[in-house]
Amino acid sequence: MRRNRVYRLVILAMLTAVSIILTRFLVIYITNEIRISLGNIPIMLAGVWFGPLWGLVVGFVADFVGSTVFSPFGWYAPMTLTPMLMGAVAGLLAKLPMGKNSLFRWGTVTFACNIPGTILWTTLCLSWMYGSPYVVLLTPRIGLYVCIAIGEAIVLYGINRIPYVQARAKQFAQVKHIISKGNKQSSITEEAAE
Repeated sequence: MRRNRVYRLVILAMLTAVSIILTRFLVIYITNEIRISLGNIPIMLAGVWFGPLWGLVVGFVADFVGSTVFSPFGWYAPMTLTPMLMGAVAGLLAKLPMGKNSLFRWGTVTFACNIPGTILWTTLCLSWMYGSPYVVLLTPRIGLYVCIAIGEAIVLYGINRIPYVQARAKQFAQVKHIISKGNKQSSITEEAAE
C-alpha cells in the first residue's frame, strides 16, 4: 500500500512539473492577457487518472510554484482558481459514461474545463489586474481558447490511446489494496483507506 502511495505521488509530482514547464517555458505570449500554452493537459490528466481532489491539488501546486518561482508577473491568487477548476472538473467528468477514450469524451472534458475557467474566470481576473474592460478582453480570447481546447482534446485523446497509458490509467482508477485485521482481510480502494 505504501509503495502505491509513493508511486501515485511520483506521478502527480511529474504531472505538476510538466504543467509548470509547459505553462512557464513552452509558452507563446501574444500579449500579457493572451498566451498559447498546453499546461492544462497534465492538470486534467491528474484529475482524470487520480480523481477530482488530486486534480485540484496538482492545479494549485503547479500554478503557485510556477508563478512564484518562474513567472515575471508573480502569483495572483484569484487566477489560481482556473487550474484548480481544470483538475477538479476533469476528474468529475471522467466518472461519467461518455465512451472510454473517444474524441467526444475529451472534447467534453476540455470544453467543460476551459469555458468557465480559462475563457470566463481568467478573463475576469485579467480585467481586474489590468483595468481593461471585460468584453474587450473576452472577444479575442474566446476564439483562441476554443482552438486551444480542441488542441487539448486531441492531445489527451492521443495520449490515452497509447497502450501503456491505457493500462496504467485503468490501474490508477481501480487500485485495490488488501488490509489485514487479525484473521480478517478486506479489500478496499485506496481513497477509502485514506
